[in-house]
Amino acid sequence: VPGTMIGSWATVPVTGWIQIVLFVVLLEASWWKQDPAKAPGDVVPEGVWWARYPDGYSIFLGDGSVKTVAEDELFLGKTWKLNAERNNGRAAMMGITGMYVHELLTGNPVYPLGEL
Repeated sequence: VPGTMIGSWATVPVTGWIQIVLFVVLLEASWWKQDPAKAPGDVVPEGVWWARYPDGYSIFLGDGSVKTVAEDELFLGKTWKLNAERNNGRAAMMGITGMYVHELLTGNPVYPLGEL
């Protein structure tokens, strides 16, 4: 597989792209299906222990005791996490776009691998 972004996309055969698209469609249509009764983005199926944003956080205090606080009392609440996730996504999109434009303009990948 070539070390360039465009070259690696072109190397994948059509049947590989079809397989990738069908897998994503399967995940979106069954496992990550949005339940209208839940909040937008809450796609975790019932019975799975993972909670995206718990109702309260347990804070271990210096004296050995534990205090449960709500998210509005804590810096790492839901709003902060959503803003951090959004900003990280934007930074990733800008990075990928920059790599793509760099390869289009120069014909070389951002990180040349040399002859392997």
